[in-house]
Amino acid sequence: MRLTSDEQAMLDGAGGPARQKAMDLLVRYAEALGAEAFVDTNNVAGVPGSSTLFLKNYYQQHAGQSDYEAIYSLYDLDADEIVAVPRANAYCCHLQGGMDPDNWAELGMTEEAHAHFQQDEAQVAARGIQILKTCTPYLAGNVPVKGEHCAWMESSAVV
Repeated sequence: MRLTSDEQAMLDGAGGPARQKAMDLLVRYAEALGAEAFVDTNNVAGVPGSSTLFLKNYYQQHAGQSDYEAIYSLYDLDADEIVAVPRANAYCCHLQGGMDPDNWAELGMTEEAHAHFQQDEAQVAARGIQILKTCTPYLAGNVPVKGEHCAWMESSAVV
């Protein structure tokens, strides 16, 4: 895996522990897939830090912590320690979070699950990530520029 000097610096910890853990995870994925190098992007879409009550309860039981940073570190970053999660340094949008924000009770969700959902979204937004509530960000204002590399997940990752 060929890294630029900036990517190597992040892997070495220059951008802080969360970025180091994220770069470590990306390098592991890239190596598993046989990638030779990364591409630049400033357009990221996914469900960063979105968790369920199951994950909250699991990490409370197994790690003794279940706040946003604990779940993001241990689950999303696959890290072996809890790190402070910084603001996003690229344009990022949060797709759907798994719960209708208005009709949650009618869909059988509990008040506890709804409160957890709202807390998760607040933590995501506090880190500079746009909340879109859609799997199709290109229909909600995130229209890529021709030739732009996007790092999207979910059904939004269609050509």
